[in-house]
Amino acid sequence: MEGTLRKSQFGTCLEPNNFCHEEVHLLEGRYKCVNPKCLKSSPYAEKRYRIMVLAHHKTKAVNVVLSDRAVKRLVGKTATMLLEEIEDLSETPPSTLFPQQILDITNKDVTFNILISDDNVLINSTMYNATDAYLSKKSKSSTSETVEEIIESTESDFGEIS
Repeated sequence: MEGTLRKSQFGTCLEPNNFCHEEVHLLEGRYKCVNPKCLKSSPYAEKRYRIMVLAHHKTKAVNVVLSDRAVKRLVGKTATMLLEEIEDLSETPPSTLFPQQILDITNKDVTFNILISDDNVLINSTMYNATDAYLSKKSKSSTSETVEEIIESTESDFGEIS
């Protein structure tokens, strides 16, 4: 599958215990979530990746949201490390940049480990969450065959995916 970078998000609270997705605010020199549930367990936000890509194969295309782990594997750096490098190299605010390391993974063959949700099966949603990602080492033709086999296997198990 080829992935084309669409969007990068920094500044969302992704508290693991309560799945908070509130915007964080700069308070006391640190980014902090003001959601009362987060204030109890983890009030300060960590910088994490969350990138949406458009992945396509022949006639099918899906949106894939890459988790922090998936992007770290592709980029080779944590979000904090990458942002520090950007701040050192540029006076442009990091939220307006697409770092070169992120741009370098565009139009590359990538293999995703994805979660198939109820929405993917019941209403044919084409939005998937990737828990991990790897740069493909196979040629485009062998990767395409593998992806086609996966799609056919999924269709036989759950009905046609559009």
